[in-house]
Amino acid sequence: LVSGQTMIAKTSGEEVDDAVIVPVAMIAATLGDSAVMDGGRAPGTNAKMVAMLRGELLKAQEYDRKWQASKEDQRPARDLRMEAYARVLKREIPLLVTAQRAQNIVSALRIAKEFNIKMVLDGAVEGYLVVEQIKAAGVPVIVHPTMYRAAGESENLSMETAATLRHAGITVAIQSGFEAYVP
Repeated sequence: LVSGQTMIAKTSGEEVDDAVIVPVAMIAATLGDSAVMDGGRAPGTNAKMVAMLRGELLKAQEYDRKWQASKEDQRPARDLRMEAYARVLKREIPLLVTAQRAQNIVSALRIAKEFNIKMVLDGAVEGYLVVEQIKAAGVPVIVHPTMYRAAGESENLSMETAATLRHAGITVAIQSGFEAYVP
C-alpha cells in the first residue's frame, strides 16, 4: 500500500502558489504490484495491501473519535496522516485508489462501501471486466493513456476500456500522465 496526497494544479504560474488550484484534492492509495516496495518487501500480497488500507481507515476513525471527544488541552498529538484519512472518512475529500487488476478494483469498491467514502478509481486497466460493480458503486474512473504497455498488471489491457465504462454510464476521465518509455 502506497499512499499520499493529490493536488490539482495548472501548468502556468511563476510560483507554486500561482499554479495550485486545489492544494489537497484527494488522498491517494495504490493497490497492486506498483505498491510493492523495491526488493519485493512489504506490503506483499494484494490481501495484505487491502488489510493495510482498512487498518489505516480504522485507525483514522479512532484517532478522529478521540480528537473530537477530547478537550482542547487534552487532545492526542497531531497525526497529519490520520487527519488526512479522517477527511476521507468524513466524505470531505475522496480516496483516489490506483488499482489495475479486477481483483484490486473490486477490493477498493468494497472498502468504499464499508466505510461509506467517496472514491475515484485510477488506472483500472481491467475495469472493463467489472463494469457492473463500478457502475453500482457510482465511482468515477481515471483511465490511463492507451499507449500503456500490455505487461505486468496491465497485461489484460483493452484499448476500449474508456469507451466501455462511458457507455455503461460511468464518469470517465483520461489521464494525460507520464509514461516512462515514451521519449
